[in-house]
This record gives sequence, C-alpha cells and structure tokens, in this order.
Amino acid sequence: MLKVILETAYLTDELKIIACRCAARAGVDFVQTATGFAPTEATIEDVRLLRKHLPEEIGINTAGLRTVDQVMEAYAAGCSRVGTDSTAAILEEW
Repeated sequence: MLKVILETAYLTDELKIIACRCAARAGVDFVQTATGFAPTEATIEDVRLLRKHLPEEIGINTAGLRTVDQVMEAYAAGCSRVGTDSTAAILEEW
C-alpha cells in the first residue's frame, strides 16, 4: 500500500487538484488530507475536493477528527479511512 499525505492547509485548491492528478498517475492507494502538524486541520471541503478529483479506486484518509459527527460527515464526503487520537472518545460517543 502506498499513501501520500498532502498538507492541505498549505495548498490552494488548484494545487490540491494537481496533487490529485500526480497521485493518480503514481498509482497510490490512499491520499491523506493532513498530518495534523499544520496550523489548521483539513476540512470537509478538502475531502469533497479530493474525492471529486481522484479516481474511485484511490481512498481518502482524513486525520484529526474528534467526534462521531465529524467522522460521519467525512465519510459522506468520500473519506474511506480516519486517523485519529480520539478513537476511544469517538467509540464512547457512538
């Protein structure tokens, strides 16, 4: 499996689209929205944009979600994996 991490907080939408094209050409399995080290987290709009510009077979991994509602919203937007340090809290909330 090959995963590419984009630090979407630092990229314009145009650069995110270019990154999607590059990832697709490289044959990656997943594109992740962020590492969690940028000053802001990735947004649901980022997930929607990536999903729109990536082939269906490339999954989207989102990081930094902390609630069930955020996870469900990301899933509805096209996210297929979630990376979080709030797993216990999310499962308790569920």
